[in-house]
Amino acid sequence: MPWAASTPPAASARRRAGGFSLLELLVAAVVLAVGLVMVAESISAGLTAAARTERRLFAGRLAADRLNRAAAEAPAALPQEGQTHLAGVAYHWKVQQARSQGGLGRLVCTVRWKSRGWQRTVTLERLVPAQPQRPAAP
Repeated sequence: MPWAASTPPAASARRRAGGFSLLELLVAAVVLAVGLVMVAESISAGLTAAARTERRLFAGRLAADRLNRAAAEAPAALPQEGQTHLAGVAYHWKVQQARSQGGLGRLVCTVRWKSRGWQRTVTLERLVPAQPQRPAAP
């Protein structure tokens, strides 16, 4: 049987039992670092999306509230506009009447705000009973 230049089985088993090589540790550290960076980016993107959704929901609630108030008031009070602040964001709103058909009136509320340098807008509409037309004075 020819002699092979290999490590005897007992020496090979002793070397493996000693632990990980430096290269294996470096590869594991790189894989862990990449994974942690990806998790951090996911959390950041999630928080950004949650904040954006919160601002949009507030604008929608503000528009609905303003439409309800305008529907309860006399139409002569329109158009209405104003500004509301929440968490450092200024929301500009405007309620006005729009033309409608079929004996119904239409109220439109537009809410605008700036987020990260971009103008954002939410618009809600509500149908209301049309106000009777007064005859023209002679």
